[in-house]
Amino acid sequence: MTQQQKKQIQDILALREDWDSEGAKPYKAQTVNEAIQYLDLMKSVLEEKNIKIGALDFLPGPDESIDLQWKSEEYELLLNVPEQNTLTEDRKPAKYFGCVLGKDKEQEIKGELRLWE
Repeated sequence: MTQQQKKQIQDILALREDWDSEGAKPYKAQTVNEAIQYLDLMKSVLEEKNIKIGALDFLPGPDESIDLQWKSEEYELLLNVPEQNTLTEDRKPAKYFGCVLGKDKEQEIKGELRLWE
């Protein structure tokens, strides 16, 4: 993980109640840790599609989720890792979507990832 990515994570975790002036709640370290765990799974998906992995940014997502965003000249991709409710066993998968920018056309990619399967 790069220093910039570590800083992005620190910045997300430093966000306080109502940081967006719309009632947003603070982010949990557990959600950030799960986002980091998803990196290897996402890397496998990209490799299967013969997509070279580019620069990664950690961003605050909606509803206390964490967005992992990759952008390059070849593709744009977003992986959204939801906050998990530790009081229930109803786990939500991470969802990814984006497009691969080909020579003649764009190819959309999307799907879900689960750490527990």
